[in-house]
Amino acid sequence: MHRQGRFELRTVRMPYAENAGTHLFDGLVKGECPACLTESCGGSCEGCGHPNHFDDLGDPRSVLDPDDPVTSREVTVLVLPIENYREELTAYYAARTSTWRGHSRQLIREILARPLPEIPITVPSPGWGIDAPFAETPGQILYPWVEAMPASIYSTWKAAGGPEGPVDSAWRAESGNQLVYFHGFDNVYFWGMVDLVMLLAHGDRYITPDANVCNEFYELENEKFSTSRNHLIRGADLVAEVPRDLVRFYLALTCPEDQRANFTREGLDKVAGRRLREPWNALADRLDTLVTDPGEEFKVTAAGRRRAAVIVERFRLCYDLTSFSLTRAADGIVTQLGRLLTAERDETGDLLMEVRAFLACAAPILIDVAAEAEAAGVELTLDTSAETIDAFSLPRLPGSPR
Repeated sequence: MHRQGRFELRTVRMPYAENAGTHLFDGLVKGECPACLTESCGGSCEGCGHPNHFDDLGDPRSVLDPDDPVTSREVTVLVLPIENYREELTAYYAARTSTWRGHSRQLIREILARPLPEIPITVPSPGWGIDAPFAETPGQILYPWVEAMPASIYSTWKAAGGPEGPVDSAWRAESGNQLVYFHGFDNVYFWGMVDLVMLLAHGDRYITPDANVCNEFYELENEKFSTSRNHLIRGADLVAEVPRDLVRFYLALTCPEDQRANFTREGLDKVAGRRLREPWNALADRLDTLVTDPGEEFKVTAAGRRRAAVIVERFRLCYDLTSFSLTRAADGIVTQLGRLLTAERDETGDLLMEVRAFLACAAPILIDVAAEAEAAGVELTLDTSAETIDAFSLPRLPGSPR
């Protein structure tokens, strides 16, 4: 991008910590957000999502030392002007309104309605970072957020085992791959503007995301997660105490898709036990009373096949990008459990067909129990057209704590 002349030199004013003798940016500085007036770090506002760069923040303060006087000083940096890509951005978002959630779409509309910001490519070094290899900005580092896209491209290659050929081959337009981002609302500007422009600046070389699935904030006991205050639960610690399927179910059910949501350990134990584990294991018991010969084959009626197909279609809507919702999928697990547990069926094969379709649809959330069933010979298929089905047992969900 530098060789192609995409970057431009700008002399800007940046907050400067007088005692420390360093320029401040992103997490090093706090001040008043110019868009919503709440306290914000540099880069973007966690509350409203709007970007801010250089001297945009009102009353800037040093995060490392709030008593360090903060002034502003001129510095010449390289930038990537987003305004140069307004036409491409406008066309991109016009074609993808159905795959962005409402709050995120609103933020993008607000950003596009104003002059678009300039992305810092280099910033003065605070003593760490990747040295910028550009002669125009000696002694500066790469702005940390512009590391994200090349890092993502490299990580994709690394995760694939480091195959031969170009490192960016999976991201090339000719790859035919589909790209989807999952992130929080506070990163809409970065992934939806900064990193998108990083791709668009290469012309038609790369694929661009077909969808950005953005969640709101998820709180712990009605307060923001905070590593500095040790107000957090680490995933590894949680799944050491509670089976993963129960954790994933509760996280999906309480996912902050459209508004803030709250995690509580008491809620996890109560909800996952009462709404998932207990009815699930009761359904497993019911199948065991109906199936005495594991090798027996049962007939499936047209009505059974129709009901199984309806289950598949309801879950398909939850996983489709235009209506993606893990919350509705988890709620669908609860709904179908209640129905299957009490449903009266003339044919055992009908119940088996519906349970198998249900298990396959729940597999993205209940990964472990689905894998256990598959290892025991249950075919996790979304095909509901078979007129017969082999008997099977439904694995039980373990209790909590282990």
